Amino acid sequence: MCAREEIFGPVAYVMPFKAEDEAVDLVNRSFYGLANSVWSQDLERAQRVAEAMVAGNSWINAHNVFGLGIPYSGANLSGFGAGC
Repeated sequence: MCAREEIFGPVAYVMPFKAEDEAVDLVNRSFYGLANSVWSQDLERAQRVAEAMVAGNSWINAHNVFGLGIPYSGANLSGFGAGC
């Protein structure tokens, strides 16, 4: 359910994967895309994965860090005008 529905939390949902392309595919198959976090010691890999994921916001080794005055929206059904 957590991988298919938009859950408002705080919630941490973890799924196993074998390769980074599988992880990106798991994320991008969702109808939603509010935000995600990529956690890794390999910052080049984390940046590559975060850029490949469809989401309004992506953080690397952090979550819910917002710049003051910067617009915030999601992607897919989590974005502006979703369902209209």
